[in-house]
Amino acid sequence: MTLVTPSSFMFHELESSFLNRYPKVIIPNGIDLSAFKVKKEINQNKFQILGVASIWEKNKGLDDFIELSSRLDSNIFEIKIVGALPKGVHLPSHITYVPRFSDQSLMNKMYQEANIYIHLSKEDNLPTTIIEAIASGTPVVAYDIGGVKDLITPNVGFMVKKGGLNDVIDKIMFIKHQRLSYSPECVSSLVNRFNKQEMIDAYMKLYVEVTNY
Repeated sequence: MTLVTPSSFMFHELESSFLNRYPKVIIPNGIDLSAFKVKKEINQNKFQILGVASIWEKNKGLDDFIELSSRLDSNIFEIKIVGALPKGVHLPSHITYVPRFSDQSLMNKMYQEANIYIHLSKEDNLPTTIIEAIASGTPVVAYDIGGVKDLITPNVGFMVKKGGLNDVIDKIMFIKHQRLSYSPECVSSLVNRFNKQEMIDAYMKLYVEVTNY
């Protein structure tokens, strides 16, 4: 049996577990890069902060987004979150909510419209939303958890300590004042590692190796 993990974080977790006797390989999650294009212009209206989750469970950082919204001037900043909300959850009026959808071209447009993508998950492995944001040329600020460090370099964004909202705000202000965005050249070397076709090819190669097919 060969174990496959998408991140160096999970690889090291396996090494320190009872599963360490099995062969292990890293095959990163991949996305359809043809669906995500780098933005051409920076949003000139309110500074838009985007967060995306399939379901906004507690460990996805919804509480931190709500706290962040209370500490930023809504006349200057717009916070938008995309994804399904748990039943009974009500957002402050100054957070724009978009229900979960599957249209990748529309998702790319939302990343492009955002000035910054914020990932405040408390637990994660290798978040494809970060890959999508980077592929769209949008700067990322994320908590340093799980496999996030496999994704974020100084060329594409910043990591901060989990729960460090003051540091998140500092990075938001830095990106706003520097008017940061990233060119195709800045992101291509990173996101090409997370191409869905390369992921499929890696799994097929591994299948041939382990089955001697």
